[in-house]
Amino acid sequence: MHGGVHYFEHVLNPLRNVPPDYVLEIMHGDVGTSASQSTMPREVAGVVVVELSDEDE
Repeated sequence: MHGGVHYFEHVLNPLRNVPPDYVLEIMHGDVGTSASQSTMPREVAGVVVVELSDEDE
């Protein structure tokens, strides 16, 4: 318990299940469109998306 709340629920609850729309647009190749820039929060100065592959491939 953490302050009366279950620890993992307290720590993991704010995490997203799905990336934000602007990250999904970048991952699908929609880079540089005004749509992704308009949905990106002002506080985001830039985005780096790295796709990791399996070593066995």
